[in-house]
Amino acid sequence: MFSSAYAAGGGSAQGFGVLMSLLPFLLIFLVMYLFMVRPQQKRNTAHKAMLSELKKGDCIITIGGILGTIQKVDEVSVFLEISDGVTIFLLKSAIANKHIDNSGVQSMKKQNNAERKSELIVRKTNKKK
Repeated sequence: MFSSAYAAGGGSAQGFGVLMSLLPFLLIFLVMYLFMVRPQQKRNTAHKAMLSELKKGDCIITIGGILGTIQKVDEVSVFLEISDGVTIFLLKSAIANKHIDNSGVQSMKKQNNAERKSELIVRKTNKKK
């Protein structure tokens, strides 16, 4: 009499045990989603919004670390001026960030131009000798 009652109650306890054994795995997946997947989705959404808002004159940083000013924006690409008279064609997917401070890009361009001029002067003087 007692053995049959005990056996009937054991089925629900066994189902509860399976749920308890799966609970750590469910918690791990929940934590991974909250701390890894969801923030990455937010970053991707923000990056896509930034790419869609690009316009001529914006200063950007590429994924390769090139700083430049946008000269022309197409649907999937941009023309980026990286120095005076030097323009490169770049896909939008290669843009990492919008550079907020335009003065840094302009000062780097001036510095690069000054270095090029001094390099040309050095080359000319070396050729004369």
